[in-house]
Amino acid sequence: TIPGPVQAQNNFESDAQIASELSLLRRGGSDVVLGNLLSLPVGGGVLYVEPVYVQATGANGYPLLRKVIVGFGQQVVMRDTVQQALAAVLGVSSAQPGTSPTPTPTGSAAERLKAALNDAAKAYADGESALKSGDFTAYGAAQQRLKAAIERARTAQSELK
Repeated sequence: TIPGPVQAQNNFESDAQIASELSLLRRGGSDVVLGNLLSLPVGGGVLYVEPVYVQATGANGYPLLRKVIVGFGQQVVMRDTVQQALAAVLGVSSAQPGTSPTPTPTGSAAERLKAALNDAAKAYADGESALKSGDFTAYGAAQQRLKAAIERARTAQSELK
């Protein structure tokens, strides 16, 4: 049987892990605001997606997206992003397109250093672009690539000495 929207909402709120995380979000002068429950027909069932916003109590508070709850059948999960939640509930990889790790170049230490510095410059530029457009997920991915490139540059530089 396919749960209806009310049943899906009850599944979300009665899940022990989700209830615990929602309780934590409600602490410290914050209100949790559940967004619109989206119902999407997928593969002979219905996929339910609901954003979870946290807002400071008081007149100056405004909602910020903090979590996403996704349910399919009787399985429900709550994650930081839609991609992570979908991957968890559907059992697929949550890798972002175009973010495959750059293979470590072979060759001399000088060639590896040059490649690592080029990768670092590209990751920095991608991070700046993502930050300007407000895409914090892409910014975080760019920062991870920048960190990895700097480590590869340090390793290659130490081999040159």
